[in-house]
Amino acid sequence: MRLPADFSFLVSLFRPTFLPSPSGIAVETSSKTEYGQIVAGRVLTGYGVGALSGLVPVYQAEASPPHLRGVVTGSFQGCVTLVSIPSYSYETSLQEL
Repeated sequence: MRLPADFSFLVSLFRPTFLPSPSGIAVETSSKTEYGQIVAGRVLTGYGVGALSGLVPVYQAEASPPHLRGVVTGSFQGCVTLVSIPSYSYETSLQEL
């Protein structure tokens, strides 16, 4: 498998996202009643997830063959949309209770 020329650049982009999500999850999980700790965990987790959702399509576009780039990067957005629809439906059904 041949790696893209700027693979090290992509790895350096992903490095800041490795720690925030697991750290935020650990902070949220370990909080019992501390509101500030829950907020701090949410901020860390949100940063990690937000960064990954922006960087994954960039990595996919760089790593995929030119003739498949549109399909590969479009599949990411398709999966996000596919998961969002049932999630919003479930949330709406709970609000009516």
